[in-house]
Amino acid sequence: MLPPDGTEEDRSGNPGSELLPLEPAVFEAIHRLNSRFERILHDFRGLQTFPYFPHHKLTAWQNLLGLIQAETNFALSAAIHQRTETNALYFDRLCARRERELADPNDVLLEAEHRKQELAVQEKLSKEEPAQNEATQEDSAP
Repeated sequence: MLPPDGTEEDRSGNPGSELLPLEPAVFEAIHRLNSRFERILHDFRGLQTFPYFPHHKLTAWQNLLGLIQAETNFALSAAIHQRTETNALYFDRLCARRERELADPNDVLLEAEHRKQELAVQEKLSKEEPAQNEATQEDSAP
């Protein structure tokens, strides 16, 4: 169960990463903002159809708005990315803690035995390899 303050503590009592929620309203606000940018840019394109407005100024303003939109999205995305990474770390720690709680102490012994078998196979293969190389060299000698 998560503590009410949204933080995690490790076994030493030190606080772990915090859960940093991302409310759906954040994404909705970003969507509205981008929709409004697009609407303004569309209106600028419409104004370019009138010959008495300075085309070069309208284009410059469109470019400026496009830059503002891109920089805004970049900064907002970076903040969301940072919070998402923190949340991933938070949940990773919770899952790791649960796995440790559920781990069977005998699994360590089984893993150690399996590793000993792997090492024995590797050692056997490494001993056979030089013998095969010598036999190959003798076969190819004139």
